[in-house]
Amino acid sequence: MNILVLAYQLSPFRGSEYSVAWNYVQSMSEKHHLTVIYGVNEEHMGDFIPEEVLKKELIYPDHVTFVPVAPGWIANIINYPNRKNFFRPAYYPAYALWHKKVYRTVKKLLDQNSYDLIHYLGPIGYRQPGHLWKFDIPYIWGPISGLTFVDQFFFSTMSWRGRITYKIHNLLNKLQQKYSKRICNAVKRADVLLAATTECQKIIKDKWDVDAQWLPENGIADITSASLTRRNFASAEIDLIWCGRVDAGKQLIILLMSLVTLKKRNVNVKLHVVGDGVLVPGMKQFADRNGISDMIVWHGKVARCEAMDIFSNSHIHVITSCREGNPTVILEALANGVPTITFDHCGMHDTITDECGIKIPVPENGHLPVAVDGFSDAIEKLASDRELLKKLSFGALKRAEYFLMSERQDFFEKQYRAAVEIFNTKKNN
Repeated sequence: MNILVLAYQLSPFRGSEYSVAWNYVQSMSEKHHLTVIYGVNEEHMGDFIPEEVLKKELIYPDHVTFVPVAPGWIANIINYPNRKNFFRPAYYPAYALWHKKVYRTVKKLLDQNSYDLIHYLGPIGYRQPGHLWKFDIPYIWGPISGLTFVDQFFFSTMSWRGRITYKIHNLLNKLQQKYSKRICNAVKRADVLLAATTECQKIIKDKWDVDAQWLPENGIADITSASLTRRNFASAEIDLIWCGRVDAGKQLIILLMSLVTLKKRNVNVKLHVVGDGVLVPGMKQFADRNGISDMIVWHGKVARCEAMDIFSNSHIHVITSCREGNPTVILEALANGVPTITFDHCGMHDTITDECGIKIPVPENGHLPVAVDGFSDAIEKLASDRELLKKLSFGALKRAEYFLMSERQDFFEKQYRAAVEIFNTKKNN
């Protein structure tokens, strides 16, 4: 098939949304020709890597045409405060203008070329449906996420800025799901709609009466079972890894509180924090005040290869986020045979099973000690029962097989055929 793909963020050298798109392109270009439209390879909108660099990273470079779409001058001016890390919300109106330019770009492409299908792949957020669903061509959207609400419990650990941010998030979700005609039209127009989590799948059905297919947004390129042979399951010290942006949404503070409890229980652990963010100074101050600084290694923002090296040498992966789709770090942990301890919600609810990790129930509002004890108990359990830790590590490798990109090729093939068939049926009726 000749497929037109929209993926705002795209890079073989970065994680998260960038790797979602790259892994898809690398996998699906084996059997199809992809015309890939994107807006960023680096940190900010319009920051591009030379095409020849991208092509060198492809297995089938002749099967992919890259179409970078730079933001217009108005979008650049609007996005300037975000680029300078002064006012991040400035990104959203600039991003909306970028989508209008994408529409004009695709309109020209369709005048010159014939495409079998349009796939709006990413980013996974549902708030900006773009405009490509308006074209008279088979259309697939997703996997999409972001429809869930942040539980009130998490507000107890946030600063006033964090609480305002996520209360606005909840309010916008409520308003957009109820009143946005464009989102409603885009959801109903999709010949095939993919949901990144079963929670989102349910909301889509409840709000718009549309049956979405469940598919975590990212997949695993390779399973690195060799890391298990290097890992010392009998070591006196257990290595934990926490990976992500250090902000209110990632809730690192809950894990740090758990470290305080573990220190009191004389549990010997070392936490590796991989990532940077505005809350790092505050988190370090908390660690100093509570005497746990010697239990933490602050790696900051590192290259993906270095992050993978830290993963391969860690015993346990921990996620404390208040909201996620399926963070790429879960799959990276599985691929390295590292069991995950996480809250039982979002994409983690679907991805992590009893064979590869431990899920902590989200407690009722105000019951922060219950959550802290939940993580402390789970870490202590694995630290004291090395056979269970080893069993979950092998279970993580087994679970990783389900998310291999080679396995989801067949899934996409099926959905693409379905989208074309559904589109033709609609048109004939």
